[in-house]
Amino acid sequence: MTALKADDIKQLKQKWGFPEEKFFIPPEVQKIYNLVGQRGAKLESDWNQLLASYGKKYPAEHAELTRRITGELPNGWERALPVYSPTDSAVASRKLSETVLTALTPKLPELIGGSADLTGSNLTKVPKSVDFQHPATGLGDYRGIYIRYGVREHAMGAIMNGLAAYGGIIPFGGTFLVSAS
Repeated sequence: MTALKADDIKQLKQKWGFPEEKFFIPPEVQKIYNLVGQRGAKLESDWNQLLASYGKKYPAEHAELTRRITGELPNGWERALPVYSPTDSAVASRKLSETVLTALTPKLPELIGGSADLTGSNLTKVPKSVDFQHPATGLGDYRGIYIRYGVREHAMGAIMNGLAAYGGIIPFGGTFLVSAS
């Protein structure tokens, strides 16, 4: 398939009644988008007022929330990282990952993640961590930092992307890569 040539584009625009300008936005579409922009600006203003009000009432919680939203890490978090040297014996990368997650979760409460049905093998569950579950299940609660995704690697990836895009959360996950030759 090849790209349309200039005369093809001109004929197509004429056939369907489009203006010949290279880039054209009909006024009615501009109006709709302007209304959406105004609505968004109002919602953002309302949110900023609500956040400022929250900050006056709960200053410590506000500081923590805004720190997370802006992606700023707490001072000294890196001091929790384990230190290794070239002379250390070999350790499986999943075990090293578990060690790092275990060291960082107390310092970075925004770390939330899990595994796609391989928890015991890929070592993504931090010891003593609670599962993120509805309390009625008896399996965890909403304070939990561990997500059991089930056999859904694709969904796990999508959820982690959504959490990262929303902000305030640093997602982690684990699975195994298998390739067929």
